[in-house]
Amino acid sequence: MIEGRFKSLAAKFILTSAIILSLVAVYLCMDYRFTHHIKGEATKVNIAGQMRFRSFEMAWLAHRIAERRYADPSNREWLIGELKHEMDVFEGIARDLKQGNAELGRRGKISGGGCKQGKVRISGEHEP
Repeated sequence: MIEGRFKSLAAKFILTSAIILSLVAVYLCMDYRFTHHIKGEATKVNIAGQMRFRSFEMAWLAHRIAERRYADPSNREWLIGELKHEMDVFEGIARDLKQGNAELGRRGKISGGGCKQGKVRISGEHEP
């Protein structure tokens, strides 16, 4: 097909070079758009990891509080204090995600999300 239209070697070389350059240009354009699109995704992944870690810590501390071998009141109070701290940090991260936080790179509220069965309520009061 190319042989019938372009008889000289120079014309074939120019056409092949133009095709290769256009493919490289399209690749670079798509790469730029993709990179621009994922800007800030690392922060979101980091925040999700922090929330996962905090939820694990809260469950672990609650389990330790519930164990009978930690019935010592001073140790129990320390564990409850740690659990309250983890809950406060978790709530702070959730609040920052919902309302936005300039330090985290979040400018606005998160759209969508939520629980399909109903709204999740995190109260500010903690009971041992």
